[in-house]
Formats: sequence, C-alpha cells, structure tokens
Amino acid sequence: MQNYFKANPPNSEKERQRVLAAFLEHYANPDTMEEGITFPSWTNDLLSSLSDLYDEDINTIIARGNVKVIEPAL
Repeated sequence: MQNYFKANPPNSEKERQRVLAAFLEHYANPDTMEEGITFPSWTNDLLSSLSDLYDEDINTIIARGNVKVIEPAL
C-alpha cells in the first residue's frame, strides 16, 4: 500500500480513504478486525461534514506555526 501511495499520491483525503478501504477490503484479515459501531442518526453526510471540519481545524492549527503535527506514514 505504501508503494501504491508513493506511485499514485491521492488528490484528496476522500480519495486516500477510498484507496485505503479498497486495500483493507482486499488484504485485511477479518479475524483481526474490530466490529464497527453504528449511530443511526449519523448519516454519511454528517460524517463527511465532521471530517471536513476536523481537517479545517488541523490546518488552522498548523498555520499558526511552531506546531509539530505527527501524521501517519502513507
């Protein structure tokens, strides 16, 4: 997956998540995965909005300077 991301950098976080999901679906061992928790009132649109707001918050913090952000390796 790391080699794929190096050769094909995603254009957006949503694209990165789609590629990650595809790798997990194809290669993940179901016996080692945790079951997801569902919240009936949390729609995909709400989750997407919350993710976008989180990204905006992180970018605002980074823009302040003097902040070290630890991100996962791709």
